[in-house]
Amino acid sequence: MSKFLDDIENAIKTIHLSHGVDNQTVTKDVTDAVTAAVTPLQSQITDLQSQVADLQKAAQDTVAALNAGDTATATATASAAAGASQAAGDTSGTTGDTAGQAVS
Repeated sequence: MSKFLDDIENAIKTIHLSHGVDNQTVTKDVTDAVTAAVTPLQSQITDLQSQVADLQKAAQDTVAALNAGDTATATATASAAAGASQAAGDTSGTTGDTAGQAVS
């Protein structure tokens, strides 16, 4: 049975090679496709992580200002953070059209 399977595998390899398809070509094509798809997502993730860090800092600053009784600074900090977040494309919690849509 092993010889039979080896013969089938060799026949398939011969067909693939005659069409220019070998393991290296397939591996390269798959690697290129995955890299092309992942790279933009990595950039988006990095941008979002930065936005989250900025919002966390703003939240801490807002709470600190509120605890100090400085409502003007708290309001200004929260407003600035919200404006920066929306300018960066975050429309969660608003009536923006992009909320809930898949990332392309």
